[in-house]
Amino acid sequence: MILGGAFIAYLLFVSAYIVARYASWVPALIPALFGLLGVFGIVSGTLSLVQRSKAAIVIDGSGITVPQGSLLRPRTPLHIPRGVIASISKQESLKGRLIEITLTTGDKVPLQARHYCELKIFLKHCQAHELPTI
Repeated sequence: MILGGAFIAYLLFVSAYIVARYASWVPALIPALFGLLGVFGIVSGTLSLVQRSKAAIVIDGSGITVPQGSLLRPRTPLHIPRGVIASISKQESLKGRLIEITLTTGDKVPLQARHYCELKIFLKHCQAHELPTI
């Protein structure tokens, strides 16, 4: 996203400069305004790199921590303690593939872990930390 934004910004700002040099500055405003989209791409790509550690699922001996919110509106992450987890399984249906965490209360927490890694790898990480997997 950073490189794409830089390419778009460079291309459109150079176009605006050429148009302003040979015509006038009024028609050059259009490519310059669209060049700001490239700058926005650079800024959002940089923000996503800075916030990347906060947007990761953490699997450890105490349980699973799932990020909440988005890059612009981060919320406190959801922590599922080890003692509350009854089982962790892979679910495949018409709605998609996901990880389903069954709690001891009987509630089920669906988790789109495939955005982070393959489901089999996610289950292997859970097994490595001795979490109950199926």
